[in-house]
Amino acid sequence: MRQREDASGGEIRITIFAQRLLGGAYRCCRYLDEGSGIAEEIGDRLFHPFMSTKHGSSGLGLWLSRRIADSHNATMRGINRKDRKGALFSIEFPAHSER
Repeated sequence: MRQREDASGGEIRITIFAQRLLGGAYRCCRYLDEGSGIAEEIGDRLFHPFMSTKHGSSGLGLWLSRRIADSHNATMRGINRKDRKGALFSIEFPAHSER
């Protein structure tokens, strides 16, 4: 696990681990922050290109991240945290690729 402070002074935690689920084994990477979370009105557009709530941002970061994850048969999700304010993003890679 790695921790660092983001631009707003909140903490970002990165956790990498292996997990066995009913569908098989996965390698997971989770990013947790303590920011304002994902606004409800943009939740369904979160991974669309040019979607950003930040002034001056291209809005391509999450879209490109998901495209890269998809190219590796991985699943990328973003949700609001339930334990405190902020967001949780996860990328789950299958341990064995079918390619």
